[in-house]
Amino acid sequence: MRAFVIRLLLILAVASACGALVNAIRPRGAIPWVEDWSRYVEARAKTDGIPIVTLIEAQDIVKARNHVVLDARPRLDYDAGHLPGALSLPFEPTPADIDVVSPFLTTEQPIMTYCSGQDCDDSLLLAKWLHAHGFTNVVLFATGYEKWQQTGQAIERSGTP
Repeated sequence: MRAFVIRLLLILAVASACGALVNAIRPRGAIPWVEDWSRYVEARAKTDGIPIVTLIEAQDIVKARNHVVLDARPRLDYDAGHLPGALSLPFEPTPADIDVVSPFLTTEQPIMTYCSGQDCDDSLLLAKWLHAHGFTNVVLFATGYEKWQQTGQAIERSGTP
């Protein structure tokens, strides 16, 4: 047993030394131990070619009602509060969810997706799902409901106009 522990410690020491060496000689500095999730969603959207809208652009979209606004959060979160005029379509939609929103959707219809906030990727995954199913005019409100609510924007609750 003692030999096993010594070997394990030796492996850990060598791995740590290799990691420290790579971080020391890497041109852009150290490799981060933890990814900045707050930028992950935006970076992935850009990589996947999904346009991101700002809070002001999202306000304009909601006010103009020229996009179908899809809330990718779970139904209970949607019921507790959502952007005005938004429809609930959780990222992993059920056939019943799709039946509710399908009358409002055409492949060219402008669509805006959002979820809880910038650390939530459900809206990105929904936007990618829509793209994969032929929807060509999808934008992402990456800062989502959290930013909307923090800035005092109007919200709706299920059963309220």
